Amino acid sequence: MRLVGVEPAVVEVESVAQPSALGLTISGIPEPMRRDLGLRLRGALVRHGVVDLGREAGLDLRVANGLGREAEAALFVAALHACGVPVPEGLFVFGGLGQSGKLEHVRGIFGMAAALPPGTTAIVPAFQAEHTAAANPAATFLAAATTGDIVAHLRGAAPAGVGQGAQAPKVMPYTESFDDVAHFDPAIVAQVRAAAAAHKSLLLIGAEGSGRAMLARRVVAAMPEPSAAELATINAIHSAANMLPDRGVLGGRPLRQPHHTISEVGLLGGGTPVIPGEVTLGHGGVLWLNDLPEYRRGALSLLAHSLKKGEHVVVRNDENHVLPARPLLVGTAASCPCQTTEALANRPPGPHPCTCPPERVQAYHARYDALRPCFDVVIHLPVVKPPAQRAAS
Repeated sequence: MRLVGVEPAVVEVESVAQPSALGLTISGIPEPMRRDLGLRLRGALVRHGVVDLGREAGLDLRVANGLGREAEAALFVAALHACGVPVPEGLFVFGGLGQSGKLEHVRGIFGMAAALPPGTTAIVPAFQAEHTAAANPAATFLAAATTGDIVAHLRGAAPAGVGQGAQAPKVMPYTESFDDVAHFDPAIVAQVRAAAAAHKSLLLIGAEGSGRAMLARRVVAAMPEPSAAELATINAIHSAANMLPDRGVLGGRPLRQPHHTISEVGLLGGGTPVIPGEVTLGHGGVLWLNDLPEYRRGALSLLAHSLKKGEHVVVRNDENHVLPARPLLVGTAASCPCQTTEALANRPPGPHPCTCPPERVQAYHARYDALRPCFDVVIHLPVVKPPAQRAAS
């Protein structure tokens, strides 16, 4: 399999061994990849004593619909099958081929494993077997660290690495909650929590000391518990971005907080290969844009378009890579330019009343006009007094 966006696509390979031919030929992939992959395949086949290409036999491999690093191990198994090594019907194989025969990680393996039919057997990189078992308890996953382990599995000489129904620990992507915001106005906290529970996007505006960031980072804790299907999508997205924990899978909704200097590709997704951006990584959770007026206007305009459609589409090699984009959007902004964290950094502690003329305040908030229609709820926050000051007053 290979990734198209965050969705798996089956790679079809035809393998033919021709005793009269010499060497190894691979068709259906670009020349630089074909040359490099051919060297690694030839080395693996000779290393395990399967065939001496160029002396005993020739091998012709034809790839029908594209190939990524994640499908290189499958190409190796196709070559083994053509050389007479028995391969069970319906076997899936995942992994890249390293120069030394090491089986390399697969980007997006969680979603690929989840798409396998019940009862399927698959060979996966050993350090990702826990992820695949969590993605699809109805399938059997055999762990392999090297191409030698693959050959051993096919010849029945290696035990199963991870079997059916193996459980992976769930890692929570956030830890903060509303339990420690008792000094906020209860009406404002209730409004924020109600918006989060109803999946309504929030814009929090306030001066320094209003607690806008403290409230924003807790919005995800007020969202409903994700369903099993939502968790599967969240983990598949993070797997496609190589952002799953080394041990376990995500057990809650994500909270993403990209810096305002982020590029458009980083925010929306793209590149080669196509990697999900922050708007997709926040899908099913919260995308928090802190210091909202500081983001590039062009990036905010494109973000607004993707949020409206609920997806971001990247075109590569005549294929549409569809990246889901339905996070709960949370924006925070200072009430005026003189109340930003950067503006107050070199000032002495204490209150600093706004001295900005109205036209400057209006121009400051006009920077995110493209994204303004995306917010369902706008809350203007008062400055929060510490408990000691509230008691004295």
